[in-house]
Formats: sequence, C-alpha cells, structure tokens
Amino acid sequence: MEVIIHKKNKNRLILSIILIVLLIVLFYFLVIFFKNPSEHTFFLFPTKNSILLFSLFGMTVTLIAFLNFIYNIFFMPNPILRIDDTGIYNEFFYYNKKHIIWSEIKTIQAIKYNQHEHYIAIFLKELVNNERGIRRIIFSLNHKLIGTPYLINYRSLDCSFNQLKKEIFDAYKQNR
Repeated sequence: MEVIIHKKNKNRLILSIILIVLLIVLFYFLVIFFKNPSEHTFFLFPTKNSILLFSLFGMTVTLIAFLNFIYNIFFMPNPILRIDDTGIYNEFFYYNKKHIIWSEIKTIQAIKYNQHEHYIAIFLKELVNNERGIRRIIFSLNHKLIGTPYLINYRSLDCSFNQLKKEIFDAYKQNR
C-alpha cells in the first residue's frame, strides 16, 4: 500500500489570523471594562462586581483561546495526516494518542454532526482515557456525544471529504 499524506489546509491560516485579531480586540475591550467598571454598568451587569467578574472571566477565556491559536500557528506549523499499512497517524488529534494501528480499530464511519460538518469517526476496540486536564474533559465529552473522541475533520486538510473518506475506507479494508 502506498503512503498517503495530507497536510494542513493553508486557507485555515488566514481564518486563524483573523480570529487572533478579533481576540486581541475583545481582550482590549475587556481590559477597559476591568479598569473602569462603574462606567460600564447597565441592566445586565448592574453592579461593579458583576462587571469585574465578567471581565476577569472573559480575559481568561480570551487569553486561553489566543494562546491556543498561537500554538497551532507557530509551534505546529506542518501537521500531517498519514495513512499507511500500519495505521493512521494524525497530528491534528488534540489527544496524546496520534497513531492508531489498524488492529486497534473496531470500525470507521463517515458521520454528519451539527448538520453541517462531515467527520470520519474512528471507533476503537478498547478506549482508554489517559488524558489530563482539559483534554480529559474534551475526550469524555466527545465520547459521550458522538461515541468516539477520534474524529477527523476534512476542513483542516488539503483534500475533499469524499477523497479522504475513500482513502481511509480503502486502506482500512486492505489492512484489517
């Protein structure tokens, strides 16, 4: 079997940069709210304490999202999805387990989630959650909502959904 490699879709980089700029603008306004809470009280946030709490929470979430985007752009510049005779190696997975061997896979399905997104769902024979922190929570949520945490989204890749689906299903049939 030939080795199939898909790289990151370069159009997603432009979207990430736009989102980083929007996060910086949002962070700026949250800092203004935090510095002058009495000037920004209104019916939704009637007290200074509610403005301070909202600002602190917003700045924390914005900072985490900002750092995540920076990490994805600069420290993971060339992630790949590799399909070969050993299995699927996916650097796009958020989890520590990046390489899934064909013998570990119970089934692979093409699913539609949220009415718009198409995913390739990989269901493993034995699923162990060895993740820590926020990754553990995301792992559990995806497992409860979808049935597996291992999803491949074609939008991050330089190929179409149908091409990715055909390549993965053909490789799975050959290497079961």
